[in-house]
Amino acid sequence: MTMFEVLAKSLDTLPEVGRIALLAVLLSLLLVGLARVLRAHESVALQILYRQAAAFALLAVPVLVWLIGLQFPVYVEEPQPYAVASPRWVSLAVLGIWLLGALIALSRLGLTWRRQHQSLSSNVAQTPDTHLHARLAHWQQRLGLKQSPRLVVGGGQQAWHAGPVLTLPAATANWKAGVTDTVILLQLAQLKQNVWRWLLVVRIVEVLYWPFPWLKWLFGPLTGMMVERSMALAQSAYRDADGWRRDLKQVRNRYETLDPVAPGLLCVGSVLPDVPAHVSAQVQLDDGTWEATVARRDARYFDPYERVYWLVAVVAVLASVSTSLTLEKASPEFEPQYLKLRWQDQMQRRIADQPERTRRSEPPRQIDGPEDSAG
Repeated sequence: MTMFEVLAKSLDTLPEVGRIALLAVLLSLLLVGLARVLRAHESVALQILYRQAAAFALLAVPVLVWLIGLQFPVYVEEPQPYAVASPRWVSLAVLGIWLLGALIALSRLGLTWRRQHQSLSSNVAQTPDTHLHARLAHWQQRLGLKQSPRLVVGGGQQAWHAGPVLTLPAATANWKAGVTDTVILLQLAQLKQNVWRWLLVVRIVEVLYWPFPWLKWLFGPLTGMMVERSMALAQSAYRDADGWRRDLKQVRNRYETLDPVAPGLLCVGSVLPDVPAHVSAQVQLDDGTWEATVARRDARYFDPYERVYWLVAVVAVLASVSTSLTLEKASPEFEPQYLKLRWQDQMQRRIADQPERTRRSEPPRQIDGPEDSAG
């Protein structure tokens, strides 16, 4: 009995719900393991892209497998599944526990959303300064942001945003123009990069995969990475390197003395990470080592973003196939009639008919007439 037959017999003892749960466990483990392998890559954009693709795969792959009823048969002569019922009862018990935990996590997410909505509604009455609207429109045009966010003042001591709502502290009207522009530009850059939307997707994944604590290694750094990338976008839109460093330093100094955004809100606060100075791979290609040659070739022919999609796709297919095996009875073998003829009999017939075929292939003989004989 092969390994595939044993695996298919074991999987046949599980109901469809058990197979989907096993698929979710295997897929999450493979994605987390692959993320730890890609951790050494220096590109922040690559890390963000992989985690976004992993979140999409964790949501789409189990649903797609369940909808199409994916099964890969393993053909055997006589299927003999294990006559045990305990895996089915265990699967149903696990399903009940998962549903209970998912409902609790979903209710907490709903309470967070309600608390956040109340926090925004309590500050709608405060009319923002027209100067803030002008600066908001200016930086929105500079970033090419088509979505116009709603401006709210007084939602906290630090700036934050949730969806299309941008909240600024009430003291913004008394800040310097450069500091105010930096705060607004940082939030708009995060809206441009869809940081809040991906934060919502990650929270939904965390609700559905609440029994898996290892997913925090996969999605924990995602928000900080996206904020870091948005910070680079904001710096490029500011178009003044010295002024950007000066104003950003003042924003950091002010935020150190102010209360942070209320914890628990489904929002992106004013996270100001220190962007690490990554050394470009092109700078490391001056030596003549073999590693430098390989790195030079990869930089020319290797597309890291395309490889990310292929890695996630291969992991998804591998997890889906390995949890969808099932035993099937093999069809009766069909043996053509010509295979039953022995070659010895065919060779004897050919040898016996050889003189006759030789005689037939000779040209006909001519009979000599009387004139030829007289001559």
